[in-house]
Amino acid sequence: MSGNRPIKFRILEILLDGKERWNYEIVSKIQEEYNMQGNYNRDSINFDIIELASGGC
Repeated sequence: MSGNRPIKFRILEILLDGKERWNYEIVSKIQEEYNMQGNYNRDSINFDIIELASGGC
């Protein structure tokens, strides 16, 4: 499902349905879709979520 889209775009797609989610729900979904395991990748995805939130998304 992820294809070659940037992770931040995929995060925004997940949030488009308007449902509220915790960050760990989004992180686990992204890790699964992009085959990104480990703490470094988890933290990178969390950082992307923080950047998007600080931008008002």
